[in-house]
Amino acid sequence: EGPTDPWPIGEGAVATMGLAYTQAQVRLIAGFPKRIIAFDNEKAAQDRARKLCSILEAFPGQTIRIELDTKDLGSAKPKEIRTLRRMLK
Repeated sequence: EGPTDPWPIGEGAVATMGLAYTQAQVRLIAGFPKRIIAFDNEKAAQDRARKLCSILEAFPGQTIRIELDTKDLGSAKPKEIRTLRRMLK
């Protein structure tokens, strides 16, 4: 969610800049053929991730919500990062 959280993923990863997201962000994210939503593993963040996935499922492509073992992408283990990178291909 935060600006630096997706950096370990690399190309194709974006941040919503918090739990809130705009319609413009939804349209941009919907333009990706494969969308992996990886918000923080707190309940409020996962609730928002479910809602965002529900919205994105109306668009062509694939939407996947994942819940990390760690608090957020910024503190994800290298194995989780490798798995996410493979999923984006």
